[in-house]
Amino acid sequence: MEALERRMDVALSGVAGPLDGFPTPNMVVAQLGNDANLYGAVQGAMKLISLA
Repeated sequence: MEALERRMDVALSGVAGPLDGFPTPNMVVAQLGNDANLYGAVQGAMKLISLA
């Protein structure tokens, strides 16, 4: 995470325009780990099914 945060600082250092000076996003490790995308996909599928 520390390396990613350092890279984010470098990436945002050249931002100009309306986002200039915007605070760096707070990044944290996903509580669901590598399965977070699967939970999101299931949740989206459940919404589609309930619309039918």
